[in-house]
Parts: sequence; structure tokens; C-alpha cells
Amino acid sequence: MANVLIINPRSGDSDRDADFWLHGLAGAGMEEPRVVDFLDDDWREAIGRDDRILVAGGDGTVSAVAAACAEADATLAVLPSGTANDFARTLGVADDPQIACRAAASGRERSIDVGTVDDHVFVNVVHVGLGAATSGAVDEGAKSDWGQLSYLRTLVEKLGDDRGFEAVIEVDGERIEGQWLEIGVANGAFYGGGHRIPGAEPDDGRLDLFGARPDHAGRLAVEYAKVRLLGPEEVSSEIMEHRRFESCRVTTPEPQPVTADGEDVGRTPVSLSVRAAALRVLVPDGD
Repeated sequence: MANVLIINPRSGDSDRDADFWLHGLAGAGMEEPRVVDFLDDDWREAIGRDDRILVAGGDGTVSAVAAACAEADATLAVLPSGTANDFARTLGVADDPQIACRAAASGRERSIDVGTVDDHVFVNVVHVGLGAATSGAVDEGAKSDWGQLSYLRTLVEKLGDDRGFEAVIEVDGERIEGQWLEIGVANGAFYGGGHRIPGAEPDDGRLDLFGARPDHAGRLAVEYAKVRLLGPEEVSSEIMEHRRFESCRVTTPEPQPVTADGEDVGRTPVSLSVRAAALRVLVPDGD
């Protein structure tokens, strides 16, 4: 078993470079790992079966490395170095480098699900519609100026201007039609820099679908708040849909943008499914 640190030098927090993480890992008792640059085309070749892969980067970097680990049957540890670090939160690491280093060096192994959108593996969240457009609209300057609030700020700016799109969602044999503002599918438990996805867990063998229908911006904001506070099972609303599923397909008359873990993965139509317990991760001992 080899220890490999894959680092993206262009991720949001430039202070958390290779030297930063090597120092922290040494302090946690880990022998110095091999360092690989994520920007090199051959970084996947560094991942072998049963290796411990430490990834330092944002959610897009983590998602790509996680997909490679699932394919190679390697174990993943996340060292949060991006702007949002939502998947790190799901694993109980959040933004704390000491906790992350201890988890990487001596944490507990846990098997979690991954999702697929067509042939693309994701670990956190897929957005169709407004969420995808919002992710694309958050530029590097906004991330630098607003940090974890950049996604929410851009979402609020777009909320009142979008009239939605027509789509059909076929989820585990059920057909849901209509006009939609946003369709989101979650495997992880957080999005947009720490906003909790109610009920979503990465190891329950299902994905969570959330749909929001177009309405007045003020009412939409209230409904989003109710779901976050009370959970989707406690909120009955004609403008919000929630389903847990194993397989789903989204079709639209006009192609809509789709993002997975913040990265552009194409346009609708798309098929989504869950691969249960497909990825081994290291989490803080006791979580």
C-alpha cells in the first residue's frame, strides 16, 4: 500500500499547498507520501489498488480523484483546499486541516455511495437548471471576494429573474412533469459552501432529488428556508418536490446545463443512478 498526495495548485486556498499538507501529515504521524500534481495529465496512473490517496483541492478536484479511487479500489482521504469544501464536510472534516490530517493518517475507513450522471461519477451534488447556471456564473473573482457565500449570492441574484424550464423527471417508475426552476440530485450532505441538504446521506444506497418550481422569489426563499429548517419530509409544498431514488432520468424539450460537483458535464437529457458502497474513504475516528 502506497500513500499518495494528489494536489491541485489552482484550488481556492493557495496557502494550503504541498508543503502545508506535508507538514500537517507529518505532525499526524504519517510517513511522507509521494506528491502528484493534479494538473499533470498522468495523475491517474499514480493510483493503485489498496493505495491511500490523499487529495488536496476543491470539490471538483476531489470528485475526479474519488471517481478514480472507486475504479481502482483505492482509499480516499480529503484534505480541504477549495472554496466550498462541501464533500469534506460530509466526511466530518469540514475546513479543519488538523482533523483532516488525523483522519488521513489514522482515521476510520467507511464505505460510501457514489452517483453517476450518464457516464460521469460524482460524489456530492448534480444541478440542472438554475443551480447549474449559478455554478457556472460564480467566477474566481467572486470566490476570492465572497468565499463560501459566493454561490448563495449568485443564486439570490438569479432567483427572481428565472422563469424556469419544462422537464419530465422519471424517478423509480414515477413520472413528474412540469415547469422547473431547478432540479438537484444529492449524494453528499452539503452544497454551496456549507448549506445542509436535509436528509441526504452518502451511505444509504439512494440519491436525493430536489425540484423547485418557478414562483415569486420571496415565496421560493421561504420554502427553501422551511426545507432547511424542518427537513423535506415535514414540508408539503406545491412548488417543492423531494424523492429518494436509485435511478432517475431527466428530459427537457430544450437542452439545459448540467453540473456535477461544480463541473460542467453537458446538457439534458441525463440519466442518474447510485452505486452503493462504491468508494472507501477515511473519516475522523469516532464519526
